[in-house]
Amino acid sequence: FLPARGPFTFPSPYNTAGFRLTNQADCGGADCVFPVGYSYWNNINNHSGSDTMLVFLGLDRRKGGSGPTLFSINKRSGETQNHGAIFPPDSSFSWSTGEGWYFSRTRQHALYVNDGPRMLRYDVQSKAIETVFDVSSQFPGRYIWQMHSSNDDRVHSATLRDGSSYAMLGCVTYREDRG
Repeated sequence: FLPARGPFTFPSPYNTAGFRLTNQADCGGADCVFPVGYSYWNNINNHSGSDTMLVFLGLDRRKGGSGPTLFSINKRSGETQNHGAIFPPDSSFSWSTGEGWYFSRTRQHALYVNDGPRMLRYDVQSKAIETVFDVSSQFPGRYIWQMHSSNDDRVHSATLRDGSSYAMLGCVTYREDRG
């Protein structure tokens, strides 16, 4: 009952609509889709007021995938497309599972990406990247893990971990308008 890609209806007793995003062509015939992760990390962008919804999934490069990959769904027509890898193959991010990454709740094309001690904001459309904050100057040898952002994108938090022992040391918060 599944199409190659696009809208479908779950059979009875559910009868609800869904969209198939991936198929065997996305993984060279293998199973390369990483688990999506926790529901509080938005794999779907803020698509309010737009005909297009963006979704990112991690497709394991070791199993034929392209790494973190961007998909779109046209909300009017149901057309579903694979737009390819979010990062080029020579980027270390192309090997990531995408776990802990998430779309901004306010910026339509902004994806938050964890880079060791840095929280990055990456525009999936323009490919521009900016550092939101970096803990390395204040906490050398530490990195951030399990990042989160407030619904207005002004306050960010993460678990602070030791780079050698991986021990959880506490949490950090960062308010952008105050630095």
